[in-house]
Amino acid sequence: MESDLTAAIRRGELEVYYQPKIDLGASAVGGLEALVRWRSPDGGFVPADNFVPMAENSGQIVPLTWLVFDRVLDAAESWEYFEKPLSLSINVAPQLISLTEFYSRLRTLKEALKNQNIDLTVELTEDGLLGIDEQALASLLRIRKLGVGLSIDDFGKGHSSLSYLKQIPANEIKIDKRFVESISTDHADQQIVKAVIELSHALDMQVVAEGVDSRENLDVISGLGCDMAQGFLIARPMRSDHVVEWITCYSDSSVMRGMPTGSMRRVDAETA
Repeated sequence: MESDLTAAIRRGELEVYYQPKIDLGASAVGGLEALVRWRSPDGGFVPADNFVPMAENSGQIVPLTWLVFDRVLDAAESWEYFEKPLSLSINVAPQLISLTEFYSRLRTLKEALKNQNIDLTVELTEDGLLGIDEQALASLLRIRKLGVGLSIDDFGKGHSSLSYLKQIPANEIKIDKRFVESISTDHADQQIVKAVIELSHALDMQVVAEGVDSRENLDVISGLGCDMAQGFLIARPMRSDHVVEWITCYSDSSVMRGMPTGSMRRVDAETA
């Protein structure tokens, strides 16, 4: 599979899909997450969990990330100017953070997105931040000074100490979906998520709940004071040419009922 991935990256065959996030306080679209997808010859998708770790271990994560940056830039240039600011997040491997080329490409992308009223955020997993060295920490601080947001993805999935939150200049935490999936029925998950939200807010970080796939879970995380939600209830990942249509047709009432309406039924969205 490694040689197939190398060839796919070289030929530019990987795609980027976008999954919306909603701002629970404003009842509006709050952002998008760019998700890389590899379509297999049979038309299906190779799970990202299968090929992204392989890319990280083989060194292919560098050209893969540049491909994602290029795809995001192309997509943004095709979108109309957003009247309300929108955030766009990209998943980044920790080994890229200190690369000079990464900073240069990130700055270029950030400036291009600014023209569309889009704020750029990089997402690093909690596990990826474990044992971060001083050079990488300095790079993260430099990225934040550039005006790029930093989100800690899959929070709670790893086994790290909370002490690292004092070091990492993050402005956002994404609660891992395993705590959200059963939050409407599991009291322990509710209390854990409540504590994470309160801690994050005390540290001036906003909180995103991942994996919000039911109306019941949306109600609970909203009641706990979570800032943003992302999941299949809201929208599945979609192609770039459907993003503007989805945002234009978005109706908060449809999400609260758990029933997509309008273009939300027509988008060519991924099933996983």
